[in-house]
Amino acid sequence: MKKIFVIAIALFITGAAFGQQKPNQSKTSTQSTSVSINNSDNEYRLNASFNPVKAEVVKTLIIKALAQSGENEADETIWKLKDTYSIKLEKDQLTIKLDKEKATGSLYKLIRQLGQDIQQTLTKS
Repeated sequence: MKKIFVIAIALFITGAAFGQQKPNQSKTSTQSTSVSINNSDNEYRLNASFNPVKAEVVKTLIIKALAQSGENEADETIWKLKDTYSIKLEKDQLTIKLDKEKATGSLYKLIRQLGQDIQQTLTKS
């Protein structure tokens, strides 16, 4: 009889724990901004993640610096110059890669300034 009583209590507790309905929950996700710049002897690289509402501002900065539109593919825009540089802009991420051995000094300065402008834009409130 004691075993039946213990089993009944265990079932009651289990039913009470899992049988409760959860209240409607609202989840607000805040995305932080992250900008990482690596400037080695051979390569300049920028990786950034940001709130998707800032993607258009970033795109405008890139077009202003390069004076050209990128190629649109699905949810991303890509700018390339052969093997010298590539810029990939997605809705919430940006990747810039520049091969310093293939780039001219003026192109390196242009891309580096673009990276600084993007970093400043993304990190300001």
